[in-house]
Amino acid sequence: MNSTGMLWYCDEKTLTAEQRIVRAAEYYSKKYGIMPVIALVPTKQANDYPASVGILQVRPDKSIGRNCIELHPPETLTMEQRLERYLERQA
Repeated sequence: MNSTGMLWYCDEKTLTAEQRIVRAAEYYSKKYGIMPVIALVPTKQANDYPASVGILQVRPDKSIGRNCIELHPPETLTMEQRLERYLERQA
């Protein structure tokens, strides 16, 4: 299974936050052949984004830069690995 994340930059002022996520997810799906399920967004811009868009869960992450969205496919990691990744990102 593909475990590739993708960072998407979009500063188009005419698009809503939801439209930015949809555009990024469509590109990801075409490129990798799988629909992402997690979209990480900048913590400082998190209030601009909905909690979910379709099947995508939208989560704030302080390591994501302004106007960026990081997309990920379904997780294939154990719960311990997920917790470890989460703690690393929050540090």
